[in-house]
Amino acid sequence: MQEIVKVQKASYAKYEELLLQKSALKKEALIWEQKYVRVFGELIIEIFNEKIKCVKKKKAISFCQVAINRGRAVTKEDIEKCVEKESRKYQKTLDSMIEEHKAAKAAGSVTELELLTIKKIYHKLTKLIHPDLNPNFADNEKLQELWSQIVVAYNGNDLKSLQELENLVAKALEQSGQNVEKIEILDIEKKIADVEEEIKTVRETDPYQYKYLLLDPDAVAEKKKQLEEELRQYKEHANQLDQILKGMLEDGVPIIWETN
Repeated sequence: MQEIVKVQKASYAKYEELLLQKSALKKEALIWEQKYVRVFGELIIEIFNEKIKCVKKKKAISFCQVAINRGRAVTKEDIEKCVEKESRKYQKTLDSMIEEHKAAKAAGSVTELELLTIKKIYHKLTKLIHPDLNPNFADNEKLQELWSQIVVAYNGNDLKSLQELENLVAKALEQSGQNVEKIEILDIEKKIADVEEEIKTVRETDPYQYKYLLLDPDAVAEKKKQLEEELRQYKEHANQLDQILKGMLEDGVPIIWETN
């Protein structure tokens, strides 16, 4: 019986360490994603904006061609109504990209001491109320809400919020009357294998993989060169579409599609 208890404790400790490792890797991946957006975001946004212009122009061309085939007049207002629905979803994505870029640029830095404190508090709170480590709290809405806030604060290096949450968790645990020492995790070996696989996936995919690009100045320069070429091609394509639109006449008057 004593050997079983030792195995259970060892497995729990390993599971806890793997969960912390996964969280740290995800956080690092988020940091590299923010850096990637800061370095390449403006070019990517500009490319996507040109893509939206091309989508609008293609839709306008299609609309004009149908109208010409049917022998009816075409106005700029008709075209705008036609392309509005098509471009709305693209515009929503562009707006999201712009906000992401702003957030990445605004992301502040913290000192080494603050990072150590953040890590210490997070580790402590993980052991107390992490949903995977504490199935006893699965139905406790208050602790679930606190855990969600902890993850957000941890990922954002928000030391002040984590310190406040540390006090709130202590109070919530006291009110719950549950013993956090008596924890039993079913199928723990399978859970350990699952987390190990998740860790592998995080390391082998973006945005974690961005680090290897961003740490190589030559790779960064090459990536910017590729994006600039893509932007040039989109602008060239947009000009070509303009020429097609200008060639579609209504009573001898060119139709010119203008985009902001």
